[in-house]
Parts: sequence; structure tokens; C-alpha cells
Amino acid sequence: MEVNSKPYSTVEIYDVKKPTLSYWQIAALGIVPAVGFGVWYYFRTRKSKTNSSTQSNGVPAAVAEQILTSTASPKKEEVKSEVKTPLQRAQSIKDAGNVFFKDGKYPEAIRCYTEAIDLCPPSETDILSTFYQNRAACHDQLNNLEGTVKDCTKALELHPKYTKALSRRAKANQSLGKLSECLDDVTTVCILESFQNQKSLEMADTVLKELGKQHAKEAMQSKEPVQPSPYFVKAYFTSFPNDPVVNASDFEVVEINIPAVAGDSSSSHLEQAKSMLVRGRYEEVIPACSAAVEHGEGLEPEALLLRATMYLLRGQHSLALDDLDTIINSQ
Repeated sequence: MEVNSKPYSTVEIYDVKKPTLSYWQIAALGIVPAVGFGVWYYFRTRKSKTNSSTQSNGVPAAVAEQILTSTASPKKEEVKSEVKTPLQRAQSIKDAGNVFFKDGKYPEAIRCYTEAIDLCPPSETDILSTFYQNRAACHDQLNNLEGTVKDCTKALELHPKYTKALSRRAKANQSLGKLSECLDDVTTVCILESFQNQKSLEMADTVLKELGKQHAKEAMQSKEPVQPSPYFVKAYFTSFPNDPVVNASDFEVVEINIPAVAGDSSSSHLEQAKSMLVRGRYEEVIPACSAAVEHGEGLEPEALLLRATMYLLRGQHSLALDDLDTIINSQ
């Protein structure tokens, strides 16, 4: 029986080869990734700083800093170093104006918006209208209502459906007392907003009421005096039994007590006025009273009182007040 010469418990030993890389090569393998990571981190940090050097509103940090520390508008040379086209320059200066506006520096903001308007190409009507509206907002804050209306009008010439400019011009015209112009603008705003803005609707309602009162007042001032009816006049005078000028009995005994013809030399002008009154010839009462006052017949207070009463009945209240004031001041 053949026996295996190698026992099962025997372990075979193999030669282990030594590493073929030198120590400097091993070191290089560790250094290269570290250097690469450092380069990546450097450029990433630099890019982040570059992005943060520009403000979120598009104004270069250096330019914005100089603008905020100066009362003048940004220099064109500084803006030009950041942007090239006229539109971009205008936008940048407009953004600087927005910074001034938020800080409450409205004159400085106006200068920025004005420069932006000058730089903006005329073909950019929508953008140009925004610049005008922004400048109008500055005038509004400074209570320059005429300037507000003027700039809003320019904005609307470029952009007729600019609701913000319409609303601002409407408010300015309301403050100026130009209610018709205000109503036109606020009505247009309501239509453009499909009558969904409650503030615009309330403003339209307020202006409409104010305009109605104004028209009513003007109509009353220009209204022709209306002669009252004989029945009303008689009822009015007979309701004052102790009237010092005309008694209720005068309307019952016209032919006995009062001359019938105006201009009768045997009677005073006041008596003639009373005669015309009780006979319903009201258009002759006031001239007769005026003649009595002018001739100084010694009955001026009575003549003034009767004339004031006739003015009152005809709706001429200011004239009635003048005569009553004269009577009171003469006492």
C-alpha cells in the first residue's frame, strides 16, 4: 500500500513578494488628491465671493456703496465699467434709485430715475414708463402733486393700461380737487381690474359722491331765481302775525290800506313794495325796496328786511344774509 509522502497537516509556504513601489511614489499618491481638493476649494470659494460682490438688485457693490454714501447720482463711468448697453446702464441706475427710494432719499432717487430716463432707448416703452412711474412715486412722497400727475401722464402715454400710474394720478388729481379727471382714471382702473379691487371701487364711489356734491353746488349757484307762488307767499307772511313790515291783515284789505300803483309819488318806495307784494307782483318788490334803501327814506331796516325775505323765498340765500347782516350791524 502506497503512502502519501506529504502529511495532511503540513502547510505549504509560498514566497511573498516585496512591494515594487518606492516610498516617494507612495507619498505622491497621498499628496496629489489633497492638492486637487485644495485647488477645487480655492476656486469654489473665490467664485462665491465674486457672486456676493454684486447686490441682489443688480447694482454692483462698489457702485452701490458709493451711491449710498453720496448725495449725488452714480457716475456714468463707474456704471459703464459694469454694463455696456444704454439699456443696461439705465437699469442699473434705476436700481440705484430704488435703493434711495427705500431709504427715503427721494431727491436722490429722482436724480437716478431722471438719468435712467435719459439713458433708456425710446423704443423700450414699457421700461421707460416704469422709470416715469417710479419718479412720480418720489414726487408723490414729496407732496409734489403737479409733478406726480405730469410723470404719471408720461408713463401712460407710453403704456396706456398701466394701472399703477392710473391709480397714482387719480389720487393726485383728487387731492388737487380735479375730481372729473380723477373719476376718469379710477373708472379706467376698475375696468382694467375687472372690478375686483375693493380699494379702487371704494375710491370711485367716494369721488363720485364728491363730484355730485360739487355739481349740485355749482347748479344751485347758477340757478335762476324762481318766483314763489302767491299762495306760498301769503301763507308765509300770514304765519308771522307780528311781522314789523307786513301784517297778515294787509293781504285782506289791499285796496284800503296800500296804494295800488308802483311809482306813485304820494307813497314811499317801501309802501309801493308792500303794495306789489300783496298783489302778487313779486318781481317789482325787490326793486322798490332797493329804491327805498338808496333814497334814505328813514325806513331802511324795514326795506332791507322785506328785501331779504324776498331773496330768501327766491332761493338767493347769500343776498338775504347780506341784508340781514346789514340790519344787525346797524343796530
